This record gives sequence, C-alpha cells and structure tokens, in this order.
Amino acid sequence: MEEEVSNVQCDSTHACPSKHTCCKLASGQWGCCPLPSAVCCDDKVHCCPKGTTCSVSTGKCNKGDISLPWFEKSPAITVTVEEEVSNVKCDSTHECPSKHTCCKLASGQWGCCPLPNAVCCNDHVHCCPEGTTCSVSTGKCNKGDVSLPWFEKVSALITEEVSNVKCDSTHECPSKHTCCKLASGQWGCCPLPNAVCCNDHVHCCPGGTTCSVSTGKCERGDISFPWFEKKAAIFVEETSNIKCDATHECKATDTCCKLKSGQWGCCPLPKAVCCSDQVHCCPGGTTCSAGNCKHGDISFPWFEKKAALTVTVEKTPCPGGKQECPTNYTCCQRGTTPYTWGCCDFPTAECCPDRKTCCPKGYHCDPSRSTCYKSESDETVVAKQLTIPDSDTEQSEAGNVICPGGQYQCPDKSTCCRGPTGTFGCCPMSEAVCCADGVHCCPKGQVCDPSSAVCKVPSGQLQWLDKLVAKQVQVKDIKCGSSTSTCGDTETCCKMASGQWGCCPMPKAVCCEDHLHCCPRGYKCDMPTSTCIRGDDVFPMAKKRPADIFTKS
Repeated sequence: MEEEVSNVQCDSTHACPSKHTCCKLASGQWGCCPLPSAVCCDDKVHCCPKGTTCSVSTGKCNKGDISLPWFEKSPAITVTVEEEVSNVKCDSTHECPSKHTCCKLASGQWGCCPLPNAVCCNDHVHCCPEGTTCSVSTGKCNKGDVSLPWFEKVSALITEEVSNVKCDSTHECPSKHTCCKLASGQWGCCPLPNAVCCNDHVHCCPGGTTCSVSTGKCERGDISFPWFEKKAAIFVEETSNIKCDATHECKATDTCCKLKSGQWGCCPLPKAVCCSDQVHCCPGGTTCSAGNCKHGDISFPWFEKKAALTVTVEKTPCPGGKQECPTNYTCCQRGTTPYTWGCCDFPTAECCPDRKTCCPKGYHCDPSRSTCYKSESDETVVAKQLTIPDSDTEQSEAGNVICPGGQYQCPDKSTCCRGPTGTFGCCPMSEAVCCADGVHCCPKGQVCDPSSAVCKVPSGQLQWLDKLVAKQVQVKDIKCGSSTSTCGDTETCCKMASGQWGCCPMPKAVCCEDHLHCCPRGYKCDMPTSTCIRGDDVFPMAKKRPADIFTKS
C-alpha cells in the first residue's frame, strides 16, 4: 500500500511540504524550513537541524564543536478552499505533491522526494536537500563537515492522462480541440470541441454555427460573434508497437516475454529481463531472485507480465489448404511429412533444405551455419526459423498425420501411401518407402522387391509390411448456394462446366474460369500452364469433384 504524502499544516490557510517545519518569517507570515522537526532561528530567516542551535552571529548551526551552514526558509504555501496547490508533474501520468522533487526509483518508475529542488541519490531510494551531497556509504546528506539523515522517496501519484485528439498518426491537438486542415494542407487545432472548420482554412466556429467568410463571424440565426483562429497541430513522433511475432505485439515501451502457456506476454518495462518463472520480469541490468529484482545490495518487487496484444492479420493458405501463414510470409515445407508447412517471415523467401530455416529472396542457405549468403558478396544474414502456422480448419485428431490433399489421415509415426484405387493407406512406420504395388511398404532406406515380397537392405532382406486402411478426416457438410448440393467443410463450392456444383478439395479456394480446376486462396489460376501462381510459388491446379446431393427427410 502506498504511503500517503500530506503537507504539514501551519494554520488553516498555510502549509509546508511533508517533512518540512513551519517557522515564522520576519514579516510575521509562515515560512518553511526544508528539514523535519527543525529549529527556527531568531533571525526569522534561517533554520537548523534538530539537535543543533542557531548562532545568529556566525550564521551557523552548532552542535558541540561542530558547526555547519544554516538553512534558509521559503514562504509557506497559502491554501484556500478555492485555490489548490499544484502538484509537480513527472510525466503525463505521474506527479508529486507541491514542493517535492521527482526522482526515479530503482524500478525505473517515478518517486517523490519530500523536498523542493532536491538531490536524487544514486541508490534510487533516497534524496537529500538542495546544496548537499548524498553519501551512499553512510546513508547521510553531507554539507561541509556536517551530515544529516537522508530522506526516503515515496511512489509518485498516478494521474489519469488527458488524451490529445489524434489528427493522424503524427499530428494531434490538445484535449477538447478539433483538428482542422490549414491553408498549407497541414493540420491545425481549433480551440473548441466538435467545431466547424471554416473554408478559409484559418478560422473555425462552434458546433451548430456556420462560418461567414465575408464578415469573419460565426452565425446562428440572427446571432453572430467573432470566429476563432486555429493554431498549428502538435507534431508527435509515431511510435509503433514491438512485434513479438506476426500476430502478437506489445507497446513500444514494453518487452515481449513468453508466458507459461507458451503465448506471448508483455513486461511493462523497456529492454526488461524475462524471469524464468515465465510470469514476472525485472528492469534491464537487474536479476530475478525469489520474488524480487536485484541490483547489487538493492532489491525491490518484480513486475508481472500481461498478455500480449493480438493483431489481426490477413492470412493466405499453404498448398493443400489445411494450413495458412500471414500474408507476406512464405509457406515452406517443414519436416518430412508431405503438406506439413512452416511460415517464413520473408516474402517470396528461399526455403532451406534443412526444412527448419529460410532466407530472404536473393540469398542462398548455409544450413551448417544457419546463415544466408549472396554469391556475389560477403554479405550474410541470420537464417530465420520456420514458425508453425495456424490451422484454418478443423484438422486431424491430435498427433495424426494428414495425407496429401487433406482428406485422409494416418496415425502418428506412420506414413501415407497411395493405394491401387488412388485412395490412401497407412504404413505403420515413419518416413517409410511406399511400394509400387500400392499394397505394401518398407522401412526408410530399404527397397521393395515385388517378386519375392520382401524389403531389401545391403545386409540382407526382411518381410515387407501390409498397409492399413487410412481413416477419412471427419468433415461437416456445407450447402452450395440455395441448391441441394453440398461439399465438405474443408472444401469450396465451385460451379462446374455443366452449371452444376462441384467441390474444390481445399477451403476458401479460388474457382478457376475453366470450371474444372481451382487454386488455394491467395493464388491466381494461370490457365495456359494449368498452374496456381502467387509470386514465385507455382504448383499444379487442383481438380474439382461433383458435389454431393442431399435430400430433405
């Protein structure tokens, strides 16, 4: 709980800042000594620390054989019901009480020193009066040969920020103003809310009135009054959010950190340290330790992350239509399973042969060093890791392998192989060799021998394996237009040349103009070559099948 900082009341209409002492001035008015429980000197101008005496003849504060310069009082704050003592602004959302000084705390947040024009000590916890120096080793404020206890800061007050009015991403007007274009074409600010911007591009009028350019007035019925002049808008530097990945970001002053869930979170500090508990974070230059952030001998509570902002981005399906990547990314084959894609954070990228990384267009992959290079120069960049794309539709059961085309699936650690009829079967081993008879399969690295029904290896042979029947992916029917035709929910309804409905074997597909073929969303049908094209990506068109017919029961 934050400590409440209150002023010291001298009387009903005069006060001094917290940890000051009220002393009468020569004028008879109240003054403030910048020390707590201070001694008010008889000259009515100066004061000394508690436990010392004023020596008016020497202008010193004495304690035994030690003397130090005395302190000068300042006029007390006059407080009335109508007049409020203004707080000291640290930034747009933090402030300190009047006659305090804003100092940064060890956390990087603002704190308040209960002295005006104070010295902020390097330990980021304490402060000293103006004209003294901080001694971190002794915990004192020094002035000459005399030292006095230093002061502790308290957390700054958080104030509600009054938002400016945005004209565009780099220009704004103060609150309760209206953005209007100037004759220069730049933004100007009318000092009225919801104002009318006049056609001369210089003046404005209140809402509900009209501008009379000929008279220079604002008019409403029979009433007219002088119009208002605009001033130039405030220029603000555009600050973009920090990208955690293609769909998650944090504010520009935050740091992206992973949460326990594996999702992105935002630490409310720039260049922060993400703690290993995946819940908290600490300022840069500190370490996370048992619920605290440590910097040398100083420790303070750590900060809690919050969930990152989710950014909606347009996505384009990868070949096969079962997975999709953000637009301006490239779909690259990931792993050895067909139609398993990763997303590369480069447009029209070079997909590396390791099926784990990718390089920008115009570069070559060097998987041994995880770098990208250009043949004609020594320039290299770090290869990017492929990210796992989102699935646009309900896919297989957890862990299952989707067969090419997306309509059949096999159990995990098995291989999809085409059967004699063109449908898929499942070989009960990973990365298997599918035999030409369409019925059997062999382990990776071996050769099918149909004449003897064995799998051959350099050291001998073993019995080949029968494939299992692949399980069809469960889909829901979708209705094509207002007809009685349906397609699966992983397909797209497209008209056939006959005028009847057909089904394209991928979701949200592009129906080609020949009424026979289709391409994934985001691709174009290239009829002369019968291919689907997007940038440098080219692959064969998919063929539609006749739609199913349903009858009402």
